[in-house]
Amino acid sequence: QRKIKVTIPAGVSDRSQVRLSGEGDAGMNGGSPGDLYLSLHVKPHKIFNREGYDILLDYPINVAQAALGDTVTVPTLDGDTELKIPPGTQSNAIFRLKSKGVAHLQNGRRGDQRVTLRIIVPKNLTQEQHQLFQDLKVSLGSNGQDTDGTKNWFERLRDNFGGEHDE
Repeated sequence: QRKIKVTIPAGVSDRSQVRLSGEGDAGMNGGSPGDLYLSLHVKPHKIFNREGYDILLDYPINVAQAALGDTVTVPTLDGDTELKIPPGTQSNAIFRLKSKGVAHLQNGRRGDQRVTLRIIVPKNLTQEQHQLFQDLKVSLGSNGQDTDGTKNWFERLRDNFGGEHDE
């Protein structure tokens, strides 16, 4: 038994194997030693997931950030970077950060990082926040109706795309 130093290449995935030539058992009848194969297990990360060479990140934002847009700082493998969120962003919207993923074993190019935005609805509101949401609810209309109560959201959508309907 002995200790040897092994360099694990960037980009290996779970269940990858690394072959160490000539580091196995001695060959039969004084033959040359065989190869040693290391089976690798990659530990899961606290905040990142991996899909192939892409890194996945779920990132929480609040309702106001989604509605109004914002610039947020998201973590990457290389450190923090800014991500611009456009106004009207919906929950589960995915943004791609090019070349912020894992390095390919063969060519060194990197995968991407995909950031999935999760809109978090607050559970506990202050009185002021509650009133602001009440005002917003009234201004948007209830049950998908225009504030004058004449059209629901589907009728407005159809009108915007030139669909026919009975009035």
